[in-house]
Amino acid sequence: MKKILVIEDDIRIAAALAIRLKNHGYEPLVAHDAIQGKRLALHQNPELIVLDISLPGGNGLDLALKFKLVEETRLTPII
Repeated sequence: MKKILVIEDDIRIAAALAIRLKNHGYEPLVAHDAIQGKRLALHQNPELIVLDISLPGGNGLDLALKFKLVEETRLTPII
């Protein structure tokens, strides 16, 4: 099952995305802040990252740049 990481601080939006992804055959991973999102991305190797811009613990745009600089997530698509 393909993993998709959702990094979203709004719990309702994150839950809605996770439900939809699961219903379409994906394994959703959910993080509610930048720190948890970075940890999950580095340890779970998702096939896709859905990233909010405004996050507790960091800026989503800065986090996307960090993902592109790290070997584990460099090629992972980010939405």
